[in-house]
Amino acid sequence: MRLRSLRLGRTGPNIHPKLGYSHILAVHIIASMNDIAAINSQELTVNLGGHPHFVDVSGAMSGKTALLVCHGGPGYSELAMIRAGAYSRLQEQAIVVMWDQRGTARSYDETISPARMTVEQLTNDTIELTNWAREKFSSEKVHIFGHSAGGCLALLAAYQAPALYHTVFALSPHISIGRSTAITYRELLALAEQRQDTEAMAELRQLGPPPYRDLRHGIELQAKWVMAFDRLVLGGPDRATELFSRRQSIPGYTQEDYHRAQRGLEFSSRTLFDDAVSIDLFDRISELKMPVTIGLGRHDLLNCSEVAASWLEQVKAPQKRVHWFEQSAHFPHFTEPSKFQNALLATIQQGTVDSDGG
Repeated sequence: MRLRSLRLGRTGPNIHPKLGYSHILAVHIIASMNDIAAINSQELTVNLGGHPHFVDVSGAMSGKTALLVCHGGPGYSELAMIRAGAYSRLQEQAIVVMWDQRGTARSYDETISPARMTVEQLTNDTIELTNWAREKFSSEKVHIFGHSAGGCLALLAAYQAPALYHTVFALSPHISIGRSTAITYRELLALAEQRQDTEAMAELRQLGPPPYRDLRHGIELQAKWVMAFDRLVLGGPDRATELFSRRQSIPGYTQEDYHRAQRGLEFSSRTLFDDAVSIDLFDRISELKMPVTIGLGRHDLLNCSEVAASWLEQVKAPQKRVHWFEQSAHFPHFTEPSKFQNALLATIQQGTVDSDGG
């Protein structure tokens, strides 16, 4: 175990090659942020499901409030965001536990069996890490957060092991690819017609509405126009393209770490795609035993916010909240970072008080 103090600075150039649309569901944007104060960070290796996983622990080490962060993708680590300060206010009040999921970045190696790359296995890994965090930090329960595909993972873990979690917060979560692609197609075609974009109209009409025989192709083509029409990262397609191609600098990362992360991204995208897109939480989760919060970008057409809001309406839970991010699409924690941290902090604080009987 290493305990060290890290100075977090602006993200620098990303050494990864630009990802194509085939990896659009596995992409996480790394934005430049101002320098923040040094924080304590531990980099650990924890065995989950028979495989060693990289785990980063940072923040208020003296406390007992733990927040588990599930990254999206699949296959894209949240470490750069942790280092860049995206959770800085949370780190002042909680122990933030982020891990590279099976097949991702520092948790990737060539010995991983593709047969073990399933949503069920990742959910089991999440629950096992939760129990590790509970024991390590003497915390009866933890809070769990996830973005995009990680939001789906957080919800599945909370549903499967409700006694372990104070609260669950899912940001821009994957809820149902079937329902989402249907709405996305309709909205994209309407935008194309409104803008008289002949190329978009031709491609979308040729593709047709879902269901798609070749689902990967359908999702890739939709994602192309989601980004072009500014419904992925609000601020214009030029900004989105710039952010996708931006390269980050992670303290302690070597050239081999970056290459390993890229191999893991490609491996995770390839092996998890079919299983991940088959998940439909309308069929899987009808009740959660803890407070649940959904954060939604008003303009998100990658994981349609309308779908997540509709799902939450039918779910039974002690408390349900929706936080709308009016100036965001799929990445509210980049485009509205202060509002995001306020929402997550409020969820944690209220959930802890409720669980303690306050």
